[in-house]
Amino acid sequence: MTRKDKIEIDTELLHRIYNECDGWRERMHEKLKEEEGIKIGYSTLTRILR
Repeated sequence: MTRKDKIEIDTELLHRIYNECDGWRERMHEKLKEEEGIKIGYSTLTRILR
């Protein structure tokens, strides 16, 4: 069974934002929300980045 609400973020977008934020996950979380309109929990983002 697959979750319907599973968040998938383009890996190129994550790489770009990671580099722009010098790896600061808190700032990445802010940019994804404010600039890209992606609503994602901080814990979900950190899990994706691992």
